[in-house]
Amino acid sequence: MTQMASPDERIRPQRPLENRFKRRLKAGEVSVGVYGDTLHPTIVEALGTAGVDFVVLDTEHNGYDLHQCTEAVRAAELFGITPLVRVWDNNPRLINKALETGAAGVVVPHVDTPELARQAVEATKYPPVGARGVHPGTRAAGFGGNWNETWQRANEEVMVVLQPLESLDGIKNLDAILQVPGIDLISLGTGDISQVLGAPGRPSDPKVQEARENALALCKQHGVPAYALTGGRPEETKAWYDKGVRTFMCGSDLGFVLSGARSMMASVKGALA
Repeated sequence: MTQMASPDERIRPQRPLENRFKRRLKAGEVSVGVYGDTLHPTIVEALGTAGVDFVVLDTEHNGYDLHQCTEAVRAAELFGITPLVRVWDNNPRLINKALETGAAGVVVPHVDTPELARQAVEATKYPPVGARGVHPGTRAAGFGGNWNETWQRANEEVMVVLQPLESLDGIKNLDAILQVPGIDLISLGTGDISQVLGAPGRPSDPKVQEARENALALCKQHGVPAYALTGGRPEETKAWYDKGVRTFMCGSDLGFVLSGARSMMASVKGALA
């Protein structure tokens, strides 16, 4: 009779997995990411074949749930993409559930004060560093592996990405927010900041650009990296690179589908006109 391998003899990756994106960030290397608006595992796999470094699985601006996130996280891991989950609220229980999918970190919106920043960071870290709920039997913990090693690795590997530039309070309090320990990355967003500064849909407005550049200066002062949303536009990406940014959000999976479909329709209609 063939002897079956014991679970310990099978390949079981150490949890959490090494956060390649975080390594690149600390090394000052360029990383390119996209938003995963569809949360579809096949689309995430396809992004991996294109060489995308990280994907932000968005649960803030759609009706998807964390079960769909889990499947997308699995796909990202298989193809070497670092998966982050953008939660829909700065809620410790919600952040914990997002991380239990095995995600390498969370993107937390509407962080307007240092107190909210501290709350977000603490929700991602196990005690005694933070207040993340403990359960060794989850996917994120390797379903009951070496817990003493797992929680320490998690506190080192999991990323905390904040979006403070979404309100006037966030802009005003950014200096204090950046002094909270444990923040890995800050968004130099365009959507909300242009809206609150009275320039909706105009990210190139001088007021918006000034606020983003002031935010970048504060990030440099406090040693906290920032990422720019450039949509993959070469000139804009290069301009932020020259200012010291090394992480770029270059569109979304749904945006790529729409862009391709619209281009195809325009070409076909043009040819038949």
